[in-house]
Amino acid sequence: MKLKNLFWSIAMMAVVIGCHEDEQQAKATLDDLSPEVRNFITMRLSSSSSLRMSGDAAVNKSFQSLMSAANHFNSGRKAGDSTGVDSDTTIYQAPWGSCGIITEVRNTDGSSSITYDYGDGCDEGYGDYKYRMYGKYISTYHYQYQQQGTLFKSNYVYEAQYVNYGGSYTLGDSIYEWSMKGKSRYRGTSEYDTATFSFAGNYIFNDTTDYSNNGEVSEYRSKGISQYNERGGVVSENEYRYGTNDNYYYSKVLQPLISDYTCNRVEYKGGILAPSNYSYVWVPTSGLEAIQYVQDGEAGAFQIDYGNGTCDNIIFIIEDGLRTEVDLGEAIFYCGTTTTGR
Repeated sequence: MKLKNLFWSIAMMAVVIGCHEDEQQAKATLDDLSPEVRNFITMRLSSSSSLRMSGDAAVNKSFQSLMSAANHFNSGRKAGDSTGVDSDTTIYQAPWGSCGIITEVRNTDGSSSITYDYGDGCDEGYGDYKYRMYGKYISTYHYQYQQQGTLFKSNYVYEAQYVNYGGSYTLGDSIYEWSMKGKSRYRGTSEYDTATFSFAGNYIFNDTTDYSNNGEVSEYRSKGISQYNERGGVVSENEYRYGTNDNYYYSKVLQPLISDYTCNRVEYKGGILAPSNYSYVWVPTSGLEAIQYVQDGEAGAFQIDYGNGTCDNIIFIIEDGLRTEVDLGEAIFYCGTTTTGR
C-alpha cells in the first residue's frame, strides 16, 4: 500500500506547513511518536490489517489465512502432479465431502442462507491430511440487480454468523486451536454506468465478533457508514474497538474522513513514466478521528487530523498537547502547539 518509489522533492518543500514562526519546530522520526501511536498507524494503514476502515476487513490476518485454507480444503484437491506447464489441472472433488451437515434455504426476504454444521466435532480432510471442525457457521447473502440502459444498479446484503465455530489443526509437531463467535453484517448499494464509466455506492456495516487463537482472545466491534464514487469516498460514520486480551484500541470518527481519488495521477514523457509526475495519495485528505487505547497496562488517547483537503500523504497526530506532522511518504516533523486545521 505504501509506495517507495515516489519522487519526494515536492514533499520536502512543504515540510513546514502548519508551523508558525514563533512555534517550536524540529525534525523528528517515527521513534519520536509513542509506541502506541506507531502501532496504531501501522495497523490502520496496513492492507491486511484488521483495523482498516473498509467493511471487508472484519477479521485479522491469521484468521483470514486460516479461513482461506479451510475454504480451499472444502472445495476439493488438485492432482499431486499439477505443477509445471504440462501438469494435470483436473480438480478432484472425490473422494471426500465435508464431514459437517450443509444445508441451504431460501428466506422469505429473498436471501439465501447456507449453514455448515459440524456439531460437537468431526474430522474434515482426506487421508493423512485432516483437521478438526466443530460448531456452526451460517452465511446469508442477498443480491438484487437491475439494468436501466447503460446504468447497472445493485443492492446487496451479506451476513456471517458464528456459533461456537472452530477447530484445530496440526502443523509440524504443534497443534493449533481456534474458535469464533458473533455476527457481522454488510448492506449496501452500487451503480455503474458503462457509457460514462462513472460509479457510485454506499454501505453500512456492523460487526460483533470474538476470536480465539491458541488461547489468545481477540474481539472486534465496529459499525460505520461510507459512500463513494469515481471521484472519492466519504466515511461519514465509523466507530470500532479492536482488542486482544486486556489490550485494545477504540476509534471514532469526529469529522467525516474524505478521500480524493482525483489526487492520483500518472504522467508519461516519451512513453516513460517520470517519477516526478507520479502521484498517489492513499490516506484521506481531510477528516478527524479520536483514538483511545490500553496497551500493556498503559492507557492513553490521541487524535488523527487528516488535513484540509490538500493532495498529500500527510497526517497530524495530536497527543499530549503536541501536534505532530507525519509525512507517511518520507519524513516526520512536529510543531510544538496544538492547533486546529493545517
